[in-house]
Amino acid sequence: MSVSAAERLERLLYILPAAAREGGAPVSELATALGVEARQVLRDVEELVNRDFYHTAGGAEDIQVTVQPDRVTIRTEEFRRPTRLSPREAAALGLALRVRASESDDVVADRCRALAVRLEAGLAALPDDALEEAVAVDPGVGADRGLRLVLEDACRARRVVEFRYVKPGEADEEQRRVRPYVLAGAEGHWYLLGWCERAEAVRAFRLDRMVEAGPTGPDGAFEVPEDFDPDAWLGDGRLFLPGEAVEEVEVAVRYSAAIARWILEREADAEAEADGAVVVKHRVADPDWLVRHVLQYGAEAEVIEPASMRARVRGAVGGG
Repeated sequence: MSVSAAERLERLLYILPAAAREGGAPVSELATALGVEARQVLRDVEELVNRDFYHTAGGAEDIQVTVQPDRVTIRTEEFRRPTRLSPREAAALGLALRVRASESDDVVADRCRALAVRLEAGLAALPDDALEEAVAVDPGVGADRGLRLVLEDACRARRVVEFRYVKPGEADEEQRRVRPYVLAGAEGHWYLLGWCERAEAVRAFRLDRMVEAGPTGPDGAFEVPEDFDPDAWLGDGRLFLPGEAVEEVEVAVRYSAAIARWILEREADAEAEADGAVVVKHRVADPDWLVRHVLQYGAEAEVIEPASMRARVRGAVGGG
């Protein structure tokens, strides 16, 4: 999810219950509470309505929205009762807010921590001190903003970083000293690409396997080689390891008319069909990515060709 999409979702989570109260909510009030202009509130509400009609993920069928020039009213059964979370649910949500705070700038971090405190105090029904201790997040060594931002700063300043790293399948940590070139997101994880002094080569390190990362002193300055190309490591949403052979296959996927509008917003080369469906030809280097991509749309997407990819998706759902 991009930053703008995440912010829009956060605003909608505020707008929905606020506008569901008796008489709705003034647009100006919502805009002030969210710190945005009134027209942004209306765009967010429009996005909510549009998703109801063309996105099949569900969850908005019972929501009725009325937009007047100065007021938004939402009618739904979903907000007739106050939200009640179990202690475990409240702790999990509070933890998520604190994780975001540990990775954000000061303004966002303060907002997230304040929301976490309100959540824990109002919904969890547990002693504040005990819950605070249970969900506290270590912000990382070298800064109060979290591991990823520590590494971002090191990449920007061209400073060597040191960290302990746990390799897959290993129980013991290894000390690493790396020249950080770039941070990359792929397959749901953040990676640091950089020159590992131990391996004497460029390596990729998953951030969730790092422990206590921090920059070295001024003697750790370096320059990124001119021939380093991060695109050689990334493709089709995944990260490729050194020496891994990559062979792309063109795969045609047909998306039904029910989600065609959703797909057209994201795929510039989609070809429309007479019944309203669209066909997109993807260049696929990772068959597992294709399986995940198609299955997320359920019956609304199918692989047309090649036959080998159709069989792979069919096998993933137990169709032989």
